[in-house]
Amino acid sequence: MVEGSANFGYSGPFNEMVLLGVLAIRLKGLHKILEWNGDQMQFTNIGENETMKVVKTFGFEMVDSKPTWNVEHVELDALESATEYIKHTYHNGWSLPDMPA
Repeated sequence: MVEGSANFGYSGPFNEMVLLGVLAIRLKGLHKILEWNGDQMQFTNIGENETMKVVKTFGFEMVDSKPTWNVEHVELDALESATEYIKHTYHNGWSLPDMPA
């Protein structure tokens, strides 16, 4: 049997790295370098009382022939948001199967 060039041993960690980049962008409101524990699947340096400001709505309209941006922010619990981004809470009884060990 010939092992593929992009087997899960290669593509799994690569995919995790790409998704951590997405998380870093979502958590940029923390204004810090994030520390990741891959075995625990959690950030180790986000405190319980930390918050971050994120864009809630982003609108555009012309007012008197001038472009006007309407941006509304909301403050979120950083640790709760990061945890939800990593392991989503599914609604209405939906779930994913447990990962094999």
